[in-house]
Amino acid sequence: RMNVDNGVKLFRYNGSGPILEQGHDQLLDCAWRPAAAGVYPDRPQSPTRRNEGSGASGGGGAAAAPAKPAPYRPKGSTGSLAAMMRADREGSAAATGSLFANKSAKYGGPGVSKIPGQSTAAATEAEKAAEKAAKNKARKEKAKQRKAEEAAAAAAAAAAEEEEEEVGPT
Repeated sequence: RMNVDNGVKLFRYNGSGPILEQGHDQLLDCAWRPAAAGVYPDRPQSPTRRNEGSGASGGGGAAAAPAKPAPYRPKGSTGSLAAMMRADREGSAAATGSLFANKSAKYGGPGVSKIPGQSTAAATEAEKAAEKAAKNKARKEKAKQRKAEEAAAAAAAAAAEEEEEEVGPT
């Protein structure tokens, strides 16, 4: 159990306050006990304070509209990924280039990992590494094929020797 900051805070209906704050060493339970119906008169909503609200009552000037908070943008972000995702969601992927379709053609083909926003030096290094990997794969495939051909030729030669031994010298 947590034995830190035990207490009760009472706020107004609009969230301002607290209007009552009681701290306790150990608080095991706290509940609201409603009053019986008719004990308190039902009143309309209280008006807002003069410095709160829209400023329509008094004040003389037009109230400034609350500014819409700007969306979170990570450091170094250009927003291009969000634009591509928005375009995909809205169905206009053909106009802007789809985020998920035809990735290999857009980013340099299979094996090449170009990342949007990646520096050109890093991109060329990635392309060189992909080319090197493709050459190594082709070299290994060629060596494997050559080895298979040599094995087939050796098997054919061994079969010809056996045939010659069975027939005998002529």
